[in-house]
Amino acid sequence: MGGRDGCAAPESVHQQRVRTARLRPRQPLSLRQLCRQIESCNTAPEPGDEVPVAETPVAAEPEPTPEQPATVAADTQQTPDAATQEAPAKKKAGRVKKAPVAKEASPKTARAGSKTETVLALMKQPGGTTLKAIMEVTRWQAHSVRGFISGTLGKKMGLTVVSAKGDNGERSYSITS
Repeated sequence: MGGRDGCAAPESVHQQRVRTARLRPRQPLSLRQLCRQIESCNTAPEPGDEVPVAETPVAAEPEPTPEQPATVAADTQQTPDAATQEAPAKKKAGRVKKAPVAKEASPKTARAGSKTETVLALMKQPGGTTLKAIMEVTRWQAHSVRGFISGTLGKKMGLTVVSAKGDNGERSYSITS
């Protein structure tokens, strides 16, 4: 085995990185530096150096007999196997959507005793009602009351909500039917 400078046994890239990391832990090797180190270790040995070479007997390729066909040259093109050909992509079966069920054309009404019924009763009064009054009755916060008026009453129930600012600066909500 050769030492660091002898380079008799070539080091793997990992070994070189570990060795250089010990020498300079704060500076990583650039690609150029790493290539230079690999090239310096891959140079041919000098005439005086002995490099052990494992002798492996090389078997000669047997001559083809008349029963055996000659081997195909490596540069000829072979046909691909059936398994390597791509099969056409199949479409996944999607969820089948059901047809919408026809609903009756009756307008949505509030359930008896619900908060929606209470708010509707307040808003149907002459002059409507204020945000504070709805907040006290329902125990909701202001943003929840405004969302309820816009979403449930305006969009879901299809009611027309009129918002007006009074002389005192308070906003009043009422329903026109």
